[in-house]
Parts: sequence; C-alpha cells; structure tokens
Amino acid sequence: MATSVNLDIAQQLDITCRRGDTFSLGLTFYQADGATPLNVSASEYSFSMDIRESDTDDGSNSFASTDTAAIATGTANITIDQDNGTNGQITLNIAASSFSTIPGGSYVYDLQAEQLDAAGTKITKIETWLYGSFIVNEDVTIKVG
Repeated sequence: MATSVNLDIAQQLDITCRRGDTFSLGLTFYQADGATPLNVSASEYSFSMDIRESDTDDGSNSFASTDTAAIATGTANITIDQDNGTNGQITLNIAASSFSTIPGGSYVYDLQAEQLDAAGTKITKIETWLYGSFIVNEDVTIKVG
C-alpha cells in the first residue's frame, strides 16, 4: 500500500534578468514522451504568471500576467504569447519601459496552466508547471522608450 502521493508536477526554473531590459523568455512544453510538442495554443490553454516578493505574499506586492499590480515602488505587466502554441511554445514578455520600474532584488514566481474545454471557454484543470526564484539585477543605464 502506498504511504504517500505527490501531485505537485511543477518544475523549478530559476530566472535571472536585468532591470530595464526587455524581458522575453521562450519556453517549449512537451507531451509525456518528451519528444512530441504539447499543443499549448490559446484554444487549449490559458496561462497566468505572478512574480512576488515571497511565496507567502498575498499579491499586494506583485506583478502579474493577469493585471498590473505594484511591487515595491514599481509596476509591470507580463504578457504571455501563445502564437506558436501548436508547436508547444509560449513566450513570457515584459516591455523594457515597464520592467524599468521594478526594483532590483530577489523575488519568486510561478506559471500556471489552465486547461480549457473543447469549446475553449471553460477551465477544466489548473496546474502549476513552473516555479522558482526571479532575480532582478540592477541596471546602471535606464532608458524608457
């Protein structure tokens, strides 16, 4: 008889980036065989990403893909591009002008995948696929364009 079960499928991916730079991170997801791309197009999945000061933060000091929220003295908006989702690819983006307002420091993030029904309108399953540290190194030159 089993004595425990672990339903946490999230994989750790630590991210380090530089304040004020354009943030663009491409990710490719595969099916269980590890070779066939998983269809993560907008008709199949919706994604959400939050970056917070700590994993116990209530969200009042965060920046997220779902809205523009404050983290310390800055704000940023994360967009998630699923244009190449049929090939298993998404891209996480934060514009340089938005990212320049985020103070350097150590944060945490996670990326949740919401699987959609056949009509692409109702969420049938939510899973956290990625999590980790999100380090923002300070920048000397800040250009807001």
